[in-house]
Amino acid sequence: MCGGDEHGHDHHTEATVAAPRPIEGEAVDPIALEAVDEVVKPTVAALTQLAPTLVVPAHCTGWRAQHRFGASLADAFVRNAVGTSFVLAA
Repeated sequence: MCGGDEHGHDHHTEATVAAPRPIEGEAVDPIALEAVDEVVKPTVAALTQLAPTLVVPAHCTGWRAQHRFGASLADAFVRNAVGTSFVLAA
């Protein structure tokens, strides 16, 4: 999507959002993932109750959390990347 949307957001990113995946060959510790879920699930649930119009997680959010945000807040979720710019208007 390029240009403004009905919310006044100026997105310069792809309209189709694919779920982030770990890097090929990356070791994934199942215990660490469970610990992440203990924080991510209630965070996503609380944010979903707020019903934001725009959610733009940064790289430090992590691929697992980004996937959950994208699934739970599909209409508000925008994948962020280097060079992405946003113009927000009230």
